[in-house]
Amino acid sequence: MCGLALTHVEELGPPIAELARVLRPGGTLVTTDMHPVAVATGGQAYFTTGDGSRLMARNHVHWPSAYADSFRTAGLTIDRLEELFVEQTDLEQMATPEMREAARSLLGLPLVIAWRVRKLPG
Repeated sequence: MCGLALTHVEELGPPIAELARVLRPGGTLVTTDMHPVAVATGGQAYFTTGDGSRLMARNHVHWPSAYADSFRTAGLTIDRLEELFVEQTDLEQMATPEMREAARSLLGLPLVIAWRVRKLPG
């Protein structure tokens, strides 16, 4: 499992090659990331530090073809691709009415991309 991490690397090849290396033959890898449309339109990963300040981790745009090429080069086969979209229920969970209103334009846009790949038995 690799969750919401690959968007933070400039090149997909090396980390995907390492994931493939440690995956047993016949094993499955599930990876999720910010959807490239979300990243290309300014989506960022924010987090709160121990002292309460907020920081941002840089995201890099990786189009689906870059993932597919990196998986293929690493000897992985794609079993499934899922795209998760911003829904009204996502907006309702935001902390303030101002945040909900600001995010309303995101309704229906892709937010997360998820891949299930496997390493062929060898």
